Amino acid sequence: TAGSVTQTQAIGAAGLELLNGNFDLRGANNAVTTIAMASSGPLSFQDNAGFAVGTVNATNGISTGGGNIQLISTGTVTQTQAISAALKIGQHRCADCAHRGGIMAFSCNI
Repeated sequence: TAGSVTQTQAIGAAGLELLNGNFDLRGANNAVTTIAMASSGPLSFQDNAGFAVGTVNATNGISTGGGNIQLISTGTVTQTQAISAALKIGQHRCADCAHRGGIMAFSCNI
């Protein structure tokens, strides 16, 4: 989509690919294994058990073209692909994070 996307129900998926929009996906019961995004809009995403920033279909990592990003999880967050965004990482256990793909951020609040 090219517009704004919000959610009213939980998202459950092995792979979640987000393209061309503004995404506010902060449902407390989301259960996504891998997330990837290619867009110029912001991303807010919450997951209830941990997730990976990786590859979904042909999309690698998360790129927002400078838009803000917020990743929230009560579990482990791993990264195997790059994140390029204005970045805020919050409410996950940083000791469990494995940042392998590189983070490029305009401002970083961890």
